[in-house]
Amino acid sequence: MTTVRSALEPYFAPVNPYSPTGMWGSPEAQTKYERYILGASLVGFMNGLARQDDGWAVFNHDWRRWAGVHPSDINRPIHASTLVSFCEDYMGCPTLESVSEWVGFMRQAWAGKAANLNKNTDDLVLDYDAMPVVSFTEIMELVRQSGYVASWLETVQTDNEYRLFSASDVQKIKQKCPSARLSWLAERRDCDDHARIAKAWLSTLGYGNCTLFETHVQLLAADDAVLGSHAIDLITWEDVDGSRKVEFFEPQTNNTYKLTETWIGAGINGTPTKNLIYWVEA
Repeated sequence: MTTVRSALEPYFAPVNPYSPTGMWGSPEAQTKYERYILGASLVGFMNGLARQDDGWAVFNHDWRRWAGVHPSDINRPIHASTLVSFCEDYMGCPTLESVSEWVGFMRQAWAGKAANLNKNTDDLVLDYDAMPVVSFTEIMELVRQSGYVASWLETVQTDNEYRLFSASDVQKIKQKCPSARLSWLAERRDCDDHARIAKAWLSTLGYGNCTLFETHVQLLAADDAVLGSHAIDLITWEDVDGSRKVEFFEPQTNNTYKLTETWIGAGINGTPTKNLIYWVEA
């Protein structure tokens, strides 16, 4: 595996190319050269990747925001150590392979957004009367069977009964839910807002007591250390064989994931290996 630090070695200059001795007059002079000469070349390379690939475009946006650079300031030179720190400390991805995996996930996510841009969200028609009636307790039992539920799980039940989606209902929702059209904005429209938007959209269409529930999960490392948290939705349906299924519905992309999947490439302090559901509102 190739570390991010070693891959960025060409953008560091321990040897002064303008000095016969190779020595720098001061550490500040070396840093200035690395930032404004080599850093400008690095930014140009990263911008080239972003123009060709949505996953790298998200990467560029995120490291700029993390480093305190406005995302629109695409030509500001940076020091290579900034990218190293972003990958290692923020993303928890110290190797090129782990960074590529994260970029691949974001590429898939943004492809899902693009596919939903031209969908008519108002023509979602479900056969509400044909949906089986199901209790909140029954749904939560399915969730608990996954084994990925906190012992301190908190739940909020807002309706007396719920209507269970069919497999075809879920496909329609994945195609038409408008939350995937909306860009992520820190605090103003982030994961918890997307989770509520998807639920509210169903309510506006008269499907507010159908089985899409907002949920919050902890992102855990292999040793169960908490790396961060995420808000998402749970979606439950009756499959064609009559069995009942429950999965995560990611309202930022309209994709579904098994409760055992770790679809998020990086947590706040590292790479998660499992999710722990600790709050559900129906």
